[in-house]
Amino acid sequence: MQGNLMVTALLVSLVSTCSAQWTMVSWSSTAGAVRGFVVAGSYAYIGDESGGLRILDVSNPSSMLLMGTLPFGVAHGHDVALTSDPDIIIVSMHSLGIWKVNMSDVTLPVVVGTYVTPQDAVMSYVVGNYALVACDAAGLLVVHWPSMKLVASTLLVDRALHIDVVGSYAFVADGSAGLHVVDISNVQLPTLVATAALPTLNLAVGVKVHNKFAWVGMASDIYLVDVSNPLAPVGVTTITTMGACTWIKFDGNRAYAAVWHDGLQVFDNTVPSAPVRCSTYRTGTVITSVVVTPTNVFISGSGGFTSLTGPDFCDTPSPPTAAPPTPAPTPAPTPIPVPTPLPAAPGGHTPAGQGPAGPQTPQPTPVPTPLSTVGSAPGGLGPP
Repeated sequence: MQGNLMVTALLVSLVSTCSAQWTMVSWSSTAGAVRGFVVAGSYAYIGDESGGLRILDVSNPSSMLLMGTLPFGVAHGHDVALTSDPDIIIVSMHSLGIWKVNMSDVTLPVVVGTYVTPQDAVMSYVVGNYALVACDAAGLLVVHWPSMKLVASTLLVDRALHIDVVGSYAFVADGSAGLHVVDISNVQLPTLVATAALPTLNLAVGVKVHNKFAWVGMASDIYLVDVSNPLAPVGVTTITTMGACTWIKFDGNRAYAAVWHDGLQVFDNTVPSAPVRCSTYRTGTVITSVVVTPTNVFISGSGGFTSLTGPDFCDTPSPPTAAPPTPAPTPAPTPIPVPTPLPAAPGGHTPAGQGPAGPQTPQPTPVPTPLSTVGSAPGGLGPP
């Protein structure tokens, strides 16, 4: 099935410390909330909780096209993961486990394999031929996706809700138990090797590792953990947000965090241990996921699927280099008028104090020209 999506274009100004403005170039309504999606090449694969899998052609972000759909039935699709096979994706189906979907024809996606998980399949991370599945209270599962067979599992402490992988370690957001580090050097024998506790009364719901720091999205705020030694993770600082942070993506030194009720938060991560929030973009709806491409930022949530484009959120223009001041022209000296000589005093003497040329006329003291008052620019506008 193929058709044009309803697209709305409008200009949105950011509440930001930067001068940048972004444009919402297109928007796609969805039947339910979008928990997760991926973008590969020209296509976005979107897990619409109530509306099923949706495939959009996003090669022209200002005119996205709906290419195909796959109903989820009674389940809620939570997440989509790519595999090493460009025709195969893995969809985390919550209560129905995970699906392997053939996308060789994007207009007609076909389920070609399933694995029913013991608990809700919340999200998957594919490493080679294995899908690491965050399976809520059942912990971390390892499924061989070509055969859709379970090969290993690791029972954690609370609820496995999100996974990121760097090298031979999987970093798992495990609800109230915090951040777990799991050794997957032997992916068929995952081993819990370390844990970083969270600040009091919080839940780990998302995680992304970048520059040796794990950004742990919590039910409120983001917790930064130094994982330069994965066997001894150390909490560093808390970044305040006004909602749960489920997805974080990086583009160079920019971090893009999807914060449920606080919009898309953008951070300058030039100093990894001390990120600086530089912009916030709010839609008025819940934002659950974000993907960054070289030309666009895509966000999703209860308000559907949105494409944003424009200058970098934090790309504040550099001030122009000041040109050397133009020297003011030297005014020509005003000729001093020569007064008419006074008549000579009797006896041929000039009046006292006067020479032959007469008295020097005093020059008036110039009155300073008032400086024009320049209105000060608004101060740095941070998030409200």
